Amino acid sequence: MDRAAKIVVVVLVVAASGFFIFSKIAGWHKNKLDAAVRQQQEISQDQTAMLEQKVSELEQELTVVKGQQVPEKKLAEVFGGNQESAPLSVDREKLTEVMGAVKKLAGMVRDEKELAAVLADEEKIAENLGGETKLLEVMREDIQLAEILRDEKKLAVILRDENKLVEMLAVEEKNSGDQNPIIKKKIPAPQVQPGMAGVERQIAAFFSYLDQQPYVQAYEFAGGSYLQYQIAVKNLSETMPIVSGEMQSLYAMVRNVAHFYRVLGKKRVYATREILQNESEIIESVMRTFYQWFTTDNGAQTALAGRPSAETMYEYAGYILNTLGGRSYLLRRSPKVRALVTYYCVLVLDRANAEELNSKGIDIRPYIKSSLLEVKNQIGLIHQKEYITRLSELNQKYYRY
Repeated sequence: MDRAAKIVVVVLVVAASGFFIFSKIAGWHKNKLDAAVRQQQEISQDQTAMLEQKVSELEQELTVVKGQQVPEKKLAEVFGGNQESAPLSVDREKLTEVMGAVKKLAGMVRDEKELAAVLADEEKIAENLGGETKLLEVMREDIQLAEILRDEKKLAVILRDENKLVEMLAVEEKNSGDQNPIIKKKIPAPQVQPGMAGVERQIAAFFSYLDQQPYVQAYEFAGGSYLQYQIAVKNLSETMPIVSGEMQSLYAMVRNVAHFYRVLGKKRVYATREILQNESEIIESVMRTFYQWFTTDNGAQTALAGRPSAETMYEYAGYILNTLGGRSYLLRRSPKVRALVTYYCVLVLDRANAEELNSKGIDIRPYIKSSLLEVKNQIGLIHQKEYITRLSELNQKYYRY
C-alpha cells in the first residue's frame, strides 16, 4: 500500500473514532439533561401539590371563620330544639316499677332521711340495687321525679300512699309551666341564659345522649355515663394532684404526670379522650354548659349531683396551668380544646382570688396573657369575641397598677 492510501485509511479511522466518541458524549449529555428535566418536573409537581393542599386548608379555615356559627343540627340532637313542650303523660307501669325499687331501698335503711340520702347518690343506688336498675335511668330522665324522691317529707307521704306520687308529679308540671320534666334524648335549649334548672336539664340530656353513642356503649360502663362521671368527680376530689412542689422529687413528678390515669383509671381516661374526639363539633358548647353548671349558685338546691367544689376546681385549675403534669395532659389535646380549657382555668383562678381560695398563691397574670393569645389565634371558636372581652377585662383588672 502506497503512502497516500495509508493516509486515507488513517483519516477514515480517526473520523470514525471521533464520530463514535461524539455520539457517546452527545447521548450521555442528552440522558443527563433528560434526568435533570424529569427531576425538576417532579419537584414542581410536589410543590404544586403542597400549594394546592395549603390553599385547600386555607379555604376550609376561611369557611369556618366566615361561619363561626353554633352547629345547630348537632346541638339539637344533643340538647334538643326549641320545640313546644309535650304534656305530661304519667307512665303508671314506670311509676310502679320505681316505687318497687324505692320500697326495696326503704327496707335497707332506717328512716326516710337516710332513704332520701341514698336516692340522692346514684353510686349508692347502684351498690344496693345493681348498676342496671331501672330506677337510675328513670331518675336521670325525669328530674322532677328525682326531686320528689329526694325530698324526705314527700318520700314519707308516697311510702304511705304511692298514688300520691302521681298527684305530686301533676302539681310539679303545673308549677313548671311550659317546661317539660321528662327528659329523653333531647331537651329544650333556650336562647337566653338558662338558670340552674335549664342548665341541669341540658347536663342530663348530654349524658343521655352519650349513653346512646356506640363508642361509649363499647366501654360497657355500669350505671351509664352519668354515674361514671359522678364516680370520676368523687375520685378526683378525694385524690388531689400536686400543685406546687412537684419538682422536689422524681417520684412526685412521675405521679403528677400520671395523675388522671391513676385516679380515673384507663377506661375512663380513654372514654374521655374519645368523647373529646367524637364530639369536637359541639365540645365548645358542652364545656360552656358544664362551666355554667359548676359555677351557677342561686341558693336553690340542685337536682343533679356531681358539681365539684370551688376548692377542687381551684386545685385542678392550678394543676393544669401551673405544673408539668397538667401541661403534659393539655399539650396532647387539640388546639381548640387546649385554648378552651386554659380559658376556663383562668376564670376559675379569678373566682378563687375573689373568694380568697388561692392558697397556693398562683399568679394569674401570665396565664391571662397566654390564654388571650391562644384564643385570638384559634380559628373557629363560636364565642371567641366573648372570650377575648372577658380576658381583656381580667387583663385590665390584674394589671391596673
